[in-house]
Amino acid sequence: MNFTVICIIPPQNTSKELESNRFQDLRKILDDDEDVNEQAAAFNKYLQKSENVKKLQKVFPIMITTCISSHKLGEPEPLFDMTIMDEASQCNVAVSLVPIIRGEKTDAGGRSAAVKAGYFIGRTHEPETAQKIPCCG
Repeated sequence: MNFTVICIIPPQNTSKELESNRFQDLRKILDDDEDVNEQAAAFNKYLQKSENVKKLQKVFPIMITTCISSHKLGEPEPLFDMTIMDEASQCNVAVSLVPIIRGEKTDAGGRSAAVKAGYFIGRTHEPETAQKIPCCG
């Protein structure tokens, strides 16, 4: 199975909300348990539309995905208030840009001994800014 996203931390009335007519198309996907590969493909296709991601956020306000899989969530636009990247130091700049465009704000964390993304941005594009950013100096 290759699901794009894992939805967690639902509010108390999640099952009631999912039973509403708004989620009829999603329920059809989730209830179809004949072929899990087809089910995964249908779920991934469902998440390609930004309107479906936004609708799902009302029930599951926190979503977890990988940097690479985040490109499958809706159109390339900010869909989240915040993108949190754990172990961001293990991503190259190109891969990290995919989830960064998904959030209005981004918080990147990782080991302090690793090279930080701000170093690349500051040193290669704006040397004077790099001196002002504590992680880049």
